[in-house]
Amino acid sequence: MGNFSNGFVGVIINDVSIYNALVAFSAQFALVFLLGFQTANIRDRAYHLVFVVSILLSVAQLGVLTSVVNTMVIETGAWFVYVAFVLGGACGVMCSLWFADWLNQRRKNIQKTRKEKY
Repeated sequence: MGNFSNGFVGVIINDVSIYNALVAFSAQFALVFLLGFQTANIRDRAYHLVFVVSILLSVAQLGVLTSVVNTMVIETGAWFVYVAFVLGGACGVMCSLWFADWLNQRRKNIQKTRKEKY
């Protein structure tokens, strides 16, 4: 991609900065997606999913704390990395709502099919 200067903000955006922004977005997306999905699992008393998602949450939190925060604060400090981090959380929770609804609808359809069969 190369380097280009953004005169408005006074930052040089390069391949490393874009990579850091993608990592920040992805890590925060995963963390907030899992938090939203975990909330739905607890509400629906899906014990097996609560257990699995708790493990995934621990891994995601470790990833956010060790790599993303370190990268954002120490290495780049670029504004768009912060924006990517925040947008990752917003997109993650919206996708988790959609996924929880989709999964619940799928469970209902499977239960309905089983009842009709027997």
